[in-house]
Amino acid sequence: MCNCIDINLGTYKAAIPMWFDLRKRVVDIDVCLALEIKNLWWMGIYTIESCCGHNKVDGYIAVDDSCIIHMLDLGYQEYQDKAGFFYPKSVPRIIDDLLTQDNDIEVVGHCGNCGVEYHIHKINALDGLKKSNKNTMNVRAKFVCYGIKDNPPSESKTVTFGAVVSGSEENKSFSKFTPSGSLEMIISYDTPASEAFEQGKEYYLDISPAE
Repeated sequence: MCNCIDINLGTYKAAIPMWFDLRKRVVDIDVCLALEIKNLWWMGIYTIESCCGHNKVDGYIAVDDSCIIHMLDLGYQEYQDKAGFFYPKSVPRIIDDLLTQDNDIEVVGHCGNCGVEYHIHKINALDGLKKSNKNTMNVRAKFVCYGIKDNPPSESKTVTFGAVVSGSEENKSFSKFTPSGSLEMIISYDTPASEAFEQGKEYYLDISPAE
C-alpha cells in the first residue's frame, strides 16, 4: 500500500508537478510514484499516465507501445493483462482476495520498496498494513558506483552510487524491490575506504539496525 490517506480516485491531491523532458512539459505525478517515474524517464521510458491507487485499487504505470518490451525487460508485470499498463514496483499491490479470507487467516506480503515482511489480517484490512516485529531484519540492496570526485581542499573524495536496474538477472531481481535509490559519501583521504571504490563497479549495500 502507498502513503495516501483519504485521497479519492480521479483527484490530483496527492500529485506533484514534474518536468517530463521527453514531452517537453510539466505533468502531475502521484508523489508515491514520483521517484520510480523519474527513474523510468531517465532510462528513456515514455510514460502515458500513472496512478498509485491511493490505497483503494492497485496502482499502475502506462507507457507508450514502443516501451513495452523495455518495461518487460526491466521485470515489470503487466497490469490486469492490459497492453502497455504495468504494476509499479515502488507501491505494494492491494491483496484483492483478502476479504475472502477467514478472520484468523493471516496473509503475508512484502513491501515493494525494501522487501520488509508485512502481516495482514481481514479484520484490519481496511485500516492498512500492520508491520510485524520482523521490520528489524537486515536489508541488502545492490548499487553501482556512478562517480568519484576528488576534493583536494578538504582532502576527501565524493563517491556517488545509484540502485542497479539492469545488466543481469540478479540486478533485475534487486530492481524489483529498489527501482530507484541514491547514495553519496564524502570519504576522507585518511581512510583506506577512499581507495575502495571504482566507478562503474557494482556493490552490495547491507543495512542493519544499530543495536
